[in-house]
Amino acid sequence: MRDGVGLYTDSQVSLIHDIKHIPTRNEVYAAQAIDQRAGLLDQENILNEAAIDPYTFIRDAYLLHRNSLVYDGNPPREKLDDPDSPEPEATPSAPAAPKGKTTPGS
Repeated sequence: MRDGVGLYTDSQVSLIHDIKHIPTRNEVYAAQAIDQRAGLLDQENILNEAAIDPYTFIRDAYLLHRNSLVYDGNPPREKLDDPDSPEPEATPSAPAAPKGKTTPGS
């Protein structure tokens, strides 16, 4: 929804939007779309060579990108541990001295 509003707003302030001759304006939009697609061909080749499952790769990349945009490039760190696992217990760094006895140097 947010991207749709932004896309509409961007198209309204675009110089292409000011072209009054509709066939020319449509040709410019088509040329812009073809240019954008041609620019993505190299990336598509890299994707097909590098990713085992292109759908999963693109989905995860999209979600990471959106998360970064939502948090202005500083998303919160994700907890990688299993949320159902218990927290590890704290272990004392040194054993406590028995009561009534003193330790050397005290």
